[in-house]
Amino acid sequence: MFGFIAVRHGPTRNNIEGKLNGVTDSPIDSSARSLLINTGSQLAEFGVRRILVSPMLRARQSAEVICSLPTFKNLNVEIHAELRELDFGLFEGFSRDQLLESNLAAKYRAWMSLSSDAPSAPEGESWSSAVVRAKAVLEEIVRGRQTCMVIGHGYMLRLIIVTALGGLLPQSGWQFPIQSAAWSWLDRQEGVWRLCRHNVLPQHGTY
Repeated sequence: MFGFIAVRHGPTRNNIEGKLNGVTDSPIDSSARSLLINTGSQLAEFGVRRILVSPMLRARQSAEVICSLPTFKNLNVEIHAELRELDFGLFEGFSRDQLLESNLAAKYRAWMSLSSDAPSAPEGESWSSAVVRAKAVLEEIVRGRQTCMVIGHGYMLRLIIVTALGGLLPQSGWQFPIQSAAWSWLDRQEGVWRLCRHNVLPQHGTY
């Protein structure tokens, strides 16, 4: 048996303010370190053998903090471009409330809809493109057959989770929120992924 731990990066200023933070390459906030140390301490029991990380700054900084712990310091950090966050296009940098009060409200509602024909974010990445990336990450984990820690982003990690579970629309990720510095655990048995724990928070709370 093997599996993967999906860890969302520590909070950025945009996260704290409730704003979409996709391709904006923001650093983690000063509050993130203690949260991530707590998160890493919770994961020592899983026997992680690989650490896969998004190339974006907030994910790499989060990996550096977690890998400062004795449990993980001798593991190589593998940067995977497929783990980058979705491109939110014109929604980037705005909060949900701001978008719902703007001239983008109808497009935002359509993008969030649980529909097989939900559109992309305007000038952003399509759901189908992001699903291709999610599948590539899962295939990499299955090939290695080792338990991995996957450090990435809220939307992309949720998309990886719903893709692993199968039979769900990409937008079903709305039903699997994962907060900053929180983690989820999926294992694989007899060719099937199971979501065993989800959105486990550091003891000090997250954004």
